[in-house]
Amino acid sequence: MKRALRLGLAGMIGGHAALALAAPEARAQEAPQVPGWAFGSVGGEVALGAVSAASPAFYFLPQRRSKWGPYAPVARDADAGLLSNVLGGPGAVLFASSFGYLSEWAYLGGTAGDAQVPVSALRASVVDFEAAMLSTGLVQLIKRMAGRCRPRAWSIRAHECVPLDDDDYAAFPSGHTAPVAAIAGSRLTLALRSEGGELLGWRYGAFAFAETLSLAAAYLRVRAGAHSWEDVTAGWLIGHATGALVMLAHPLIDAKADPRTRTSASALSRAPVFFTWGGVF
Repeated sequence: MKRALRLGLAGMIGGHAALALAAPEARAQEAPQVPGWAFGSVGGEVALGAVSAASPAFYFLPQRRSKWGPYAPVARDADAGLLSNVLGGPGAVLFASSFGYLSEWAYLGGTAGDAQVPVSALRASVVDFEAAMLSTGLVQLIKRMAGRCRPRAWSIRAHECVPLDDDDYAAFPSGHTAPVAAIAGSRLTLALRSEGGELLGWRYGAFAFAETLSLAAAYLRVRAGAHSWEDVTAGWLIGHATGALVMLAHPLIDAKADPRTRTSASALSRAPVFFTWGGVF
């Protein structure tokens, strides 16, 4: 089972890579674009930001204690757990978003006016934080409902959880993996919708960095005995899906246009769907 889950995870990573390589070369000559307001309006951005910021409050719901346990116990590895707190969760979000901001600055640096670049580069970072917070909230909600025992607290002899507290029932899905995976999903979606020729590599670089952190966090959480492979895979998938959807909610706009006259195209104009919306930025 573990081998199958690892192969499945590798296959999904390969799928991401294939999508990146398939980005049309014709976009290279078009003007660079950055994320605009969510759903093409200030109100949409406020609403999405508020929902994202409020969603981690699901953490305060009562934790269910179910009889659902891991396939096998895993001894606690304190060193791996400590490292996972740095390369996963809030630490990874900080690293991935910071690198993403620098990459976005480099992408826009050769194509937008110097005065606009620092502010324009922040737009993708705002989407990063919205995606990370929303994925965190969704994961916390599922954790509270699932109540799965962590491998480090599972007794194979008693075939039950031997918990110290409620946190030992919060295994599914991984809350350290999801938020940084959300940034990876957001950054990949942005890169696939972007133009910029050789500079476009900076956006794919931001995705690659966040993806590397998400995989490192998944591995370390399993090694620490905090999760099974299915827990981190679920967190990884939830994160990527949330990040992609949050980025798709933001129409792309011309990075060099006057902010007072920008018009936003459909947020899904570069996605394989059959409806669009518009608005004035």
